[in-house]
Amino acid sequence: MAIPAAQAQGQSSLVGTWELTEATAPDGSTGEASGMLVFSGGHYSWIQTFGSDRPSYSSQDEATDAQKVAAFESFGANAGSCTVSGSTVTRDPALAKNPYVYAPGRTIVATFSIQGRALTITDANGAVSKYSRLD
Repeated sequence: MAIPAAQAQGQSSLVGTWELTEATAPDGSTGEASGMLVFSGGHYSWIQTFGSDRPSYSSQDEATDAQKVAAFESFGANAGSCTVSGSTVTRDPALAKNPYVYAPGRTIVATFSIQGRALTITDANGAVSKYSRLD
């Protein structure tokens, strides 16, 4: 199947490994976060931590349920296929930490811009993530 020229151009500009440098929630709030976003052809992988004070414990066997839940809620991750049309990227998660994210028919639609080695992604809900190219 041939990929339209505009899609191929946008896809090729996204291909690579990107490190999160800044994250702004839909309400405009910001906070400590780290993460990576990888685009490889028609696929992507995303992981992000929320906050700098991630919970930890010394042993999986000794951790309380509350500690495990706090650690689990301190990050997000999903991966799947993606398509690009102009400055819009549509991610179709095949798997995710959160079952809501990969519910049947659910996609993640965002606009993006690339300036040099900087990528800005604005989700449909208004969240803005800024990344720096690693490769």
